[in-house]
Amino acid sequence: MNSTEATRRRTQPSTNGKSSGKAEEPGQWGRAWEVDWFSLMGVISLLCFAPFIVFYFIMACDQYQCSVTEPFLDLVSGEATLSSIFERSPSFTWSAAKIYAIWVSFQVFLYMCIPDFLHMIIPGYVGGVRDGARTPAGLINKYEINGLQCWVITHALWFANAHYFHWFSPTIIIDNWIPLLWCTNILGYTVSTFAFIKAYLFPTNAEDCKFTGNIFYNYMMGIEFNPRIGKWFDFKLFSTVDRELWPGLSLTCPTWPSSRNSTDTLPTP
Repeated sequence: MNSTEATRRRTQPSTNGKSSGKAEEPGQWGRAWEVDWFSLMGVISLLCFAPFIVFYFIMACDQYQCSVTEPFLDLVSGEATLSSIFERSPSFTWSAAKIYAIWVSFQVFLYMCIPDFLHMIIPGYVGGVRDGARTPAGLINKYEINGLQCWVITHALWFANAHYFHWFSPTIIIDNWIPLLWCTNILGYTVSTFAFIKAYLFPTNAEDCKFTGNIFYNYMMGIEFNPRIGKWFDFKLFSTVDRELWPGLSLTCPTWPSSRNSTDTLPTP
């Protein structure tokens, strides 16, 4: 990383104006350096059960009129089995995977290729190229803050499609909701695995990595402080601005009632 991308920490001056000759000792920054059994069991539980908890609630809405307890009671009484419930639920489809791949690729394009111009128009809005916080290794990364602009462009195109272009149905997300749920989980685990391997093989900055010695905790909590690809693609910035499905979902939810079938269940692809 060169000087145009980050600024390294300099030696702090002493109170008499002279530079201190002692090197700064690394602080115990961020999350745990050592993992206890309680944290480990929590991490393993989240990795194993979190996607299925989401599926359970969606399945409850789809098959049990949003009753959270009825599926469990049916399983206990023997009126239903896990396989019978799973068979009645929409599964992964390649059409949903195609929709999701196009959506994420479009958001990556907006994030990487269109510099922010809204900060030139909206008074007080802080966008464009900005410095991030100083990392534990003393780096200050540059960020292209254009999330609001991506949101505006996405919604403008969505409205234009719904009213003029008609490239796809405005209810495309809710029509493929459960298959898209599987796609989001697949992508989440794929990106997490890539970031985990990247931290070992080619970290953005080795000094900003934290290894606990526990593979499950490292996988769940992350190793790199700011994992990046290239100069500008920052995993944290891209992932935490809700680019995935919510802009389209916020527009398709009002049309959900009109897309539901006569049995009042979620429409399937």
